[in-house]
Amino acid sequence: MTDTSRITITKTNSYTSQFTEEFSKIIRRYKKHCIYIKRLFEEADKSYNEINDKRVLTSEKFSEIKLSKLDREYINNISTRSLALIICSQTYNGKARFVNELLNEPLLPESPIIQNNDIVRMVRIKHHSTTGASLNISGSFELIDTDGVHKSVSWSTVPRDDIIVKDQNDFHPHRIDEDNDQYETPLLEIRKPLHLLSNHVQMIVTPSNQNLHIKQFYSQITEEIIPIFIYIIDQEKLSENDLEELRSFRTFATNEPILFIRSDQSDSTNNLFADTDETPCVEVFRQLCELGFVSLLPP
Repeated sequence: MTDTSRITITKTNSYTSQFTEEFSKIIRRYKKHCIYIKRLFEEADKSYNEINDKRVLTSEKFSEIKLSKLDREYINNISTRSLALIICSQTYNGKARFVNELLNEPLLPESPIIQNNDIVRMVRIKHHSTTGASLNISGSFELIDTDGVHKSVSWSTVPRDDIIVKDQNDFHPHRIDEDNDQYETPLLEIRKPLHLLSNHVQMIVTPSNQNLHIKQFYSQITEEIIPIFIYIIDQEKLSENDLEELRSFRTFATNEPILFIRSDQSDSTNNLFADTDETPCVEVFRQLCELGFVSLLPP
């Protein structure tokens, strides 16, 4: 059972900086451990070679202590793949407000610029020395806007027209299996100087109001990365649709940890992540317990 937690954030400049710095510390600690794991991996290989060359053990005994191919791939992926924060929420606004708070800048447009029923693209955010943006199909290098390959941009907040899906021509068919096609929209990739993401870390904001095949979508966004799922709860409780999506996620990602963060429901920017009443929090906690994401029992 996954260990998850709830975080309540009050919006002040000092606390925002503290919150971002805490995330930075966690990422730096993770990267430090990855370097250590890689070094242990290399030293273990040297030891295996010495044991094998000197015939210290029989072939049978040597096979027993040697890492399996599956274990080697798992350890190698941890130490070499990029870390990605996958931002999910009940609403687009919940995701946008969290991203802006974490980055400490208004990068993504919020309500009322983006309405609840707007179809919003997936967004990938990466650190780069210069600011630029492009559109491409998720999981491929197929560029949609070939004239604007990471073109320089002057905006500090992504324009509405760049993040909203405006018509059916923006949907591209993607074959899931013989019987099912999924229509996906090009993702918006943003590159700019971002200290938080400077150490081979990226941020992926999931699309909103798109009818996606969750398993296929999960496979695409987690390919070649180490995902950390962050789920923003910005409504009083999880809706039936929210519950169904979380159940579906758990069926094929049984060991994937999710960090649940409770945020304020209001649109006030003066209290972006404020304390909420106990009753809705208790209700959400009960729902997450029933889904198996959290537990009162010790691990």
